[in-house]
Amino acid sequence: LCRSILPLPGGYLADPPPCVVVVFCSFRIDNTDHIIDVNKGNIPFEYDQVNIICPVYRTGTREEDVEQYIIYNVSKEEYDSCRITNPMPRIIAVCDRPHQLMYFTITFRSFTPQPGGLEFRPGQDYYFISTSTGDVGGLHRRIGGRCATHNMKVIFKVCCDPSK
Repeated sequence: LCRSILPLPGGYLADPPPCVVVVFCSFRIDNTDHIIDVNKGNIPFEYDQVNIICPVYRTGTREEDVEQYIIYNVSKEEYDSCRITNPMPRIIAVCDRPHQLMYFTITFRSFTPQPGGLEFRPGQDYYFISTSTGDVGGLHRRIGGRCATHNMKVIFKVCCDPSK
């Protein structure tokens, strides 16, 4: 399964890592490309994984032609408004090395052996956005950015609500 989720215009990807691959790009708001169901139909203790792959460019690409992003896990309200109001938002990925292949693996499990690691509860939705503008000067922006201009956001729906 391969889904597009962060832009790679002008970029390239050689030998992507195995498993579910998620690459950020612009979504159409009139469909459900931005909603991804995870752990659906899995057996107990089997969890889906997603790799968020950062845009990568050939050495020598001009700075104004590369894209850089920070991806945040946010509340539904922050997702809907493309505005990060939490003073300490949960950072999922920092894509700030445009000439180096970088990816961030997320495992959708309800517990993690790593202190401070991500945990995903069955039946819950998780909202990821990037309010960065794409250029280095807008990397840490908290309002608008590509979330607002290119729908750079995604919802992960974790299956299944144990009460159902």
